[in-house]
Parts: sequence; structure tokens; C-alpha cells
Amino acid sequence: MSDNQKTCWQKTCWVITDGSAGMENQALGLAEALECSITVKRIRLKQFWTLFAPFFRGLKRFCFHKESESLSPPWPDLVLACGRRSVLPALFIKEESKGRSQIVYLQNPKISPKHFDVLICPHHDKVRGKNVIKMLGAPHRVTDFELKQGYQDFASLFSKYKGPRIGVILGGPNKVFNFSIKTVHTIIEDLLKLQRDSGGSLLISPSRRTPQNVVSLFQETFSHNPNVYIWDRTGKNPYFGLLAWSDALLITIDSVSMTSEACATTKPIFIIRLPGGSKKFSSFHEALIQMKRTQWFNGTFFTTPVPSFNETKQVAQHLKKLLKWES
Repeated sequence: MSDNQKTCWQKTCWVITDGSAGMENQALGLAEALECSITVKRIRLKQFWTLFAPFFRGLKRFCFHKESESLSPPWPDLVLACGRRSVLPALFIKEESKGRSQIVYLQNPKISPKHFDVLICPHHDKVRGKNVIKMLGAPHRVTDFELKQGYQDFASLFSKYKGPRIGVILGGPNKVFNFSIKTVHTIIEDLLKLQRDSGGSLLISPSRRTPQNVVSLFQETFSHNPNVYIWDRTGKNPYFGLLAWSDALLITIDSVSMTSEACATTKPIFIIRLPGGSKKFSSFHEALIQMKRTQWFNGTFFTTPVPSFNETKQVAQHLKKLLKWES
């Protein structure tokens, strides 16, 4: 079996993205929650369709770049597409399969929901329809199984750090949040005090978006502290292990996906503010705070477990009903 295949159940599913990790993980998380037999298709469009998709939907069969993965029969039972560049390939399969393949799109496609069997998009998007499922957060791949596996796989690494273990998940700059060095210094000062006052450990994980100079600053600051672990982004990613071993989680405000993943655990979550923001992020975080699932980080923390909020599982069950799949 190739690396991009994973057998789970009788329904076949193609996950279609442009290959970006964020898009692919969202679609894979939902496909795994549906217990499908999964094949990942990473597509690439020719320049014209890259620029004008999905608004120009003609001549779809000619939109594929020669380096794109092929889309040909036998067609799958389900297509999960995520990201603007996956819209045309998904609609191409819909036509070529003569409706045999059910088409589900994640995020806002910027075109009518009628083009899809089901559309799954964030609450803040002004998209309406009987075939639309709204999500507060983002689909993800964090499950009880992955957390248990992560706990076992990284026991030799994280067990040597004394409790309470405080997991720190760092994002990075984006269109609405600033991750300046001044801000990073403030975060580091808060973490130094937190670790000193608690007498515990910090388990720090940068993400793909964390600038290297930020990672280097953390490494320089904590290099001689035996109670601080910082992943250097080499070797196997300890992310699931960090989620499992932490007693509490601190997460920067800039990522809906990271927060959604953390909410699938039972660990209390504290959100680190950054300069900037948007209505989208404000409504997302305020909703989780109202649910008492997260709270703003104010320099303190607690370790009492809280109920998990795994929205991916909930959406998967709703999707099965809309697709008229048997449970």
C-alpha cells in the first residue's frame, strides 16, 4: 500500500488538495472520522485556472498541470476537497462520475453551495443552505487513539520533565496577527515566571509558521534550563506526545486549527494574545471562552481536566446523515 493510502472502512474517499499541509490535514481529519478508505490526491492547476478558479469553471478537463496527480476511474464514493484550487478538480469528478461520487467541500468556495453535495464552512462565513454544515473551529486529526499513541511513543522523552508540565504551542505571523520580537520577548518573560513560580516544566512546540529567529530566541533563552523542552523541528514531530503529556496548554491566538486540535484533549487551554486580530478570530475565541473550554492567559494556569470538545467527530456524524450513509 502506498504512503497516500489508508484503509479503514468500505466507503472510498479521495482527499483532494493542492498539497499544503494545513488543507490536507483538515480533510484527512474528517475522512478519518468518517472511517473511510482514503487516497490522497495532490493536484496542481495550470496558471490560468490557478488565477481564475473557481469563478471560471469551463473546460475543467484541461485545467490540470502535467505534474498534477491523475484523476481517473474507478471513481470514489466520496470526494473531500479543501482549498480554492481543489474546487475545479472536485467538480470535474462530479461530472465525470455522473454523480456517483458525492462531493464535499471544506471552507468557503466563494461559489454557490448548490455545486456540492455538502459544504462545510466556518460559522462566520455568510453561506447558507440545506446542504451547509457550519463549524466553529477546523477539522483535525487529534483523536483519543492518536493521543494514547503519542503518550506511549514519547514517554521516554517527556516523562523525565517534572510536573506540572505546561505545553506551549507557538504559531506565527499571519494576515491579522503580529509576531514581533518585542511580543516574543514578552511571551518569554511570562513563561520564565510561569515555570519558576510553578516549579514545573515547559514543553514548547513551534509550528511550521513559527519564524526561525523566534525559535532561536526561545532556544537561546532556555538552553541551560533543564526544565524546558523545545522541539528543534528535526526528527519525528512530538506534537501528539506533547498534547498527551501536558497538564495544561498555552497556545498563541493566531491559529484556529491549533486551538481546535487542543480542544479535543481534556487539558485546560490558555490563549496567549498577540497584537492585531480580526472579527473571525475574536468570534471564534469568545465562543470557546463562553463554552468554558478555553480562557485568556493572564500569567496563571490550572491543571484540572475539562471536558473535551472534538467538533470533527460531531461534524462527521452530521455529514453521514446528509450523505444518507448508514451508521
